[in-house]
Formats: sequence, structure tokens, C-alpha cells
Amino acid sequence: MPDNSLLIKLAAVLFGLAGVFYIWRVFVCETIGRLASSIPIIGSIILCFGVVGRSIEMQQVPFTNLSGALAFMALALAAIYLLMEQRRRIGALGTFVFGMATIVLLISIFMPQQINLIPLPAPANLWGMIHFGASLLACVAFTLAFFASITYMLQEYMLKRKQITRLQRHLPSLDMMDDLAYRMVTLGFLLLTVGIIAGVLWVQSTLREILISKGIWFLITWLVYAAYLHVRVVRGWQGKWSNRLLVLGFACIFAGFVSIFVAYLGADSTYFNLHRFER
Repeated sequence: MPDNSLLIKLAAVLFGLAGVFYIWRVFVCETIGRLASSIPIIGSIILCFGVVGRSIEMQQVPFTNLSGALAFMALALAAIYLLMEQRRRIGALGTFVFGMATIVLLISIFMPQQINLIPLPAPANLWGMIHFGASLLACVAFTLAFFASITYMLQEYMLKRKQITRLQRHLPSLDMMDDLAYRMVTLGFLLLTVGIIAGVLWVQSTLREILISKGIWFLITWLVYAAYLHVRVVRGWQGKWSNRLLVLGFACIFAGFVSIFVAYLGADSTYFNLHRFER
């Protein structure tokens, strides 16, 4: 049986290498940079084996501990991006995507594996799995929307200053980035809504009790993306203001994950009351 930890480490190396080749493709050479399209596919397959193998080994879904959740997110981020890249010319985003996936995997690798969620009696545990799975996938979709907004702003900046460079030519068009961000936010918003509802059912409590600790950040995140969809769909706003909301939404996600690590360090006892971890 292969060493699952070794597979995840190998995937991290390949994702890092893919990020380098994506940069190479944009700034140096298109021909050699084409390797950037194949290396992450191999890395994703290896990571999939690692994540699934670890789940089988631990006899639980991959995101029931923090290390597994991060590896699951890196896999989802890479897989969704690679699927989109098959249909759109968005290669410049690969630099951001695989840079982020590498960082997330490295954090996962260096985290202790024995930090497990304390199982709750069924069916509460089922709601917990839905809560975690949907929320993590929502974060992945919002992250891709954030990268699309960053690319949009970079392309817009260079076009306004008429900086026609190799980088500008490799960046996707403004319309493509705006459409991609909108689709990812729509997907993420639906998943986050499911995640929040499942979370409320999971703790078998009132909405008031989840409005603390990590929960409050994800509710704020939900409101920010609801505002984005409102201005994007109802008011028809695109570009500058809608992209700023995407940056704000990503900042909320980042703050939510910071709260998780604070909980891990034992600084937030309230968190442990709702999302208990054992060492």
C-alpha cells in the first residue's frame, strides 16, 4: 500500500513545479510552458489517491481533521481550475491557483494528523459532514472568483495605460474574467448557504448560537457575496465595484480560516464549544 503522506508531499512538489511553469508560460516561452498543463493533472491524480487513501486509512471523510480539510481544498481547487481550463483560455490564472494550492498543501503536510473532530451521534454527524464539505467547496469557488477579480483588475490597469506587453497578451479578456467570477460566486453562494443551514442543524441549536466564533465570519462572507450578486444581477454593476466586493469577500474567508487556526492554538474556547477538536 502506498504511503499516503508521501503521495500528498509529491503532489505539493508537482503543484509548485506547475506554478513555475505557468509563470514560465506567461513571461518566457510558450512551448516549454505547455508542461504547465500536464504536470498539475498528474499532481491532482496523485493527490486524489493520497486524500482518498488517507480517508480509507482513517475510516472517515477527508475533511474531519484540519490537515485533511486543507488537502481536500487543494485537490478541489486544482480539479475545478483544470476543468475550467479545458473550456476557457485562462492559463494565466494557473500561477495563482497552483501557488495557492502549494501553500495550502504545505500547511496541511506540517499539521499534526491526530487533530480529529469528535464524532457526534447520527444524524447530527451527517449534517456536520454536509456543513464542512459544502463550506469548504464554497471557499474554493470564492477563491477562484477572487483570482479572476485580481486578473480582471490587472488586465484593466494595463489596458488603461496601454501597456501592451507579453503579460497583457496572456491575460484573459475582461469579459471572460467577469463572467468566470460571477459563475464561481453563484456556485459558492449556493454551497455556502447549504453549509450554513447544515451547520445550524448540526449543532442542533438556534441561529443565535452559531453567530459566534467562526460562524460569524462565514455569515459576514455570505452577506458580502449576497451584496455582490445583488449589484451584479439586479443593478448590472461590473468591474471596479463588484471586484472590490470579491476582494472583501476573500478577506472574510481568510479571517474565517484565521479563526480556525486560533481555535487550534487554544486561544478561542468558544470555538471549541461548537467545533471541538482533540489533540
